[in-house]
Amino acid sequence: MFESRAGEAKLTFDEVLDAYAAFINASGIEYYNFGLVELGGAEESAPDLFASNMPEYWLEEYNAAGLAADDYVARQVEALSETRSYSSFGFGDWLVPQLEGQDLVSAPVLRGCADAGLKDAVGLVGRTAVRGREGTVQYFGLGLGGDHGSRAHAQDMSCDLLVATFALIEHLHPRLAMHADRCFSSLSPREKDVLGALSQGLRRDRIAERLSIALPTVDHHCANIRRKLDAPTLAAAVAMGYRYGFL
Repeated sequence: MFESRAGEAKLTFDEVLDAYAAFINASGIEYYNFGLVELGGAEESAPDLFASNMPEYWLEEYNAAGLAADDYVARQVEALSETRSYSSFGFGDWLVPQLEGQDLVSAPVLRGCADAGLKDAVGLVGRTAVRGREGTVQYFGLGLGGDHGSRAHAQDMSCDLLVATFALIEHLHPRLAMHADRCFSSLSPREKDVLGALSQGLRRDRIAERLSIALPTVDHHCANIRRKLDAPTLAAAVAMGYRYGFL
C-alpha cells in the first residue's frame, strides 16, 4: 500500500497519509480518526500526529478545546502493555448514556464525535516499541465508522485496518524521529544526492566528479547539510540521514 515503484523516490510523509486515507475509503469506511503519540519513558518525546476526515467544524472544536486527552478511544491505550499490544472495541452515541454515569470526562467528547458523524464505530488502539530507541513506545488510536449499522462493517475490516495502521506507523518512523530530535528542516534533492554519496564513503573530489559539480559546490552542500541537520560532523549527518529517512 505504501510502496513506491522501483526506481522512484520514497513516498513523502503526506503521500503516505494520503495512501492510508485512500485505503480506508476504499474499504467502505465513511469516517475515521487516527492519532499517534510517541512516549520516551514517562515524558512525551514527540508531538501528536492526528489525521481525520471528520467535518472541519468538529476538528476545529476538538483541537481548540484540547479534547485529545479526554477522547474515549485515546483513553483505551491505558489498558495496553508489553503483553497486550492492541485492543478493539465498539463505541458511538449508544455508549454515551452508559458513560454519563461512569466517565464524565469522555462522555461529552464521545457525544460531540457522534453528532459529527461517528454514531456507530469501532475503535482500535495499539502500541509498538521504536526500533533503535530503547524505552520509546508509540501508541495509536483509530476510530472507524459512520451512521448506525456501520460498526459491523468496520469490525469485519478491523484486521486489515490494523495491519495497515502498523504499516503506516513503520513508514512514519523517520518523521517522528525528526520531531523527537526537534529537527524540522528538509534537504534539497541535490543535498540528498551529496548525502547519499557521503554514505557510500566517497571523497569530496569523487562526489564532485559523480554529480558533475564543482568542488566548492560540494563543500557548500556539505555545509548546508550539517547546518540543516545540526550535525557536528559529516559522519553524524550521514547517521541522521538514515534515521530521518533521507537515505
